[in-house]
Amino acid sequence: MAAHPGPTSRARPHRLFVVALASAARSARAAAPASARTLRADVGPAVHEVRKSRFVSYAGRARSTAEAALFAARVASEHSRADHVCWACVCPDGVRSIDHGEPAGTAGRPILAALQASELREAVIAVARFRAGPKLGAGGLIRAYGAAARQLIGEAEGAGVVEVVASTSTVTLGAPIGEVGALYALTGALAPCEVVGEEFADDEVRVTFSVGAGREDELLRRARDATAGCARRVSPPAAAADGDAARDAGQGALR
Repeated sequence: MAAHPGPTSRARPHRLFVVALASAARSARAAAPASARTLRADVGPAVHEVRKSRFVSYAGRARSTAEAALFAARVASEHSRADHVCWACVCPDGVRSIDHGEPAGTAGRPILAALQASELREAVIAVARFRAGPKLGAGGLIRAYGAAARQLIGEAEGAGVVEVVASTSTVTLGAPIGEVGALYALTGALAPCEVVGEEFADDEVRVTFSVGAGREDELLRRARDATAGCARRVSPPAAAADGDAARDAGQGALR
């Protein structure tokens, strides 16, 4: 009678199976979209009114969540009398949805849902609300903010402001401060490639790049060549979370 394999004699995965898994992973990476829809210019204002409350919307291109927060802060500065300035963005370094004092999930999320449904990338929408008339309730707010964002996107498409560009991803590289010039020079070596943020800590500089999707390793290789091996890939600066912390960190001008 043949002996049954014991607990320490498990069969190893067949080599062909391992190769197939690796091939599938490569195919998944290759299947990433090579292009994306975004905005080539700022859009707005678009005004949406619900039961005497006015929702004034603006949209723009944002290559990072930090850029998106600055865009929203500018809208808040222009509409300092607004009761709320809520916003959302879809960027290479993440997505954000900010309610800015509205009940949780009733403002930023429906704006974000409109952005995602439109398949816009590297984009931000900020909606300033001027309250008047009766309360809208949670459901009414969700519908109103979503409708305001969709109306603005429709106007952008009608005006021919939406364009198709190469997909990008975000990479943060760290190096000694003396190498900051070498890091910035990388923008001329790859296309598309641009600096979307920087951070200084002790004797190190961290530069965040927006680079063509799939060219992250090439960027790191070029950075190491340009800095005699000093450059390294690091975690991006911590992004603000949704809610009050994000508002305080990125939108001090609000209210």
